[in-house]
Amino acid sequence: TSSPSPPTTTPPIQIVPGNFEYGRWLAGRIFDMIEEAMAAEAGPVQVWFGFGHEYSLRNLGNAPIDYEVQALKVTRDGQPVALFFNHPTHPLQAVMDRVEPGHPGHAVEEIEARLPGVLAMFGAACGGNQFTLAGMSGTPDSVRDYGRRLANAVLDIPEGQWREVTGPLSSTLEVIDLPLAPPIPEEDARKLA
Repeated sequence: TSSPSPPTTTPPIQIVPGNFEYGRWLAGRIFDMIEEAMAAEAGPVQVWFGFGHEYSLRNLGNAPIDYEVQALKVTRDGQPVALFFNHPTHPLQAVMDRVEPGHPGHAVEEIEARLPGVLAMFGAACGGNQFTLAGMSGTPDSVRDYGRRLANAVLDIPEGQWREVTGPLSSTLEVIDLPLAPPIPEEDARKLA
């Protein structure tokens, strides 16, 4: 089945109490989907890691741009069944006043159309101040075009470049304290603004 286009930066933020009901609904739905997937498991799979590049980015600051697209591909009997990918960029969107898929959602749709039966998923990488060349707001056509470019970058990862990473899953969490510098004087901040 095809997944719905994922919302990007416009869903109800979960630090606002008025949005907590939505957050509880969403968490419950995610849990239900995980249970459904586990119940439908159909045998062993292989997991592969690959990466490519998508160069239609710009940076608002002076830091180097990260063009890398990373992907995890899940296969069963040599056939892809799922593809998770990320790209470090803010989503390009055609509207800003409601939830819409943005260019990553269009990339998901493009991948699923070109690989029937594959579930495609997008995760936003650390984009910081990185944007598409069009910025954050575009037309419906430009948003679809950037989605197609991102899908192409994922689908163009050469077959020989995928590295199998199948094995037991484990996770760890480490909290690292990073000391912050003292705030700059207000006058200096106003000059910078």
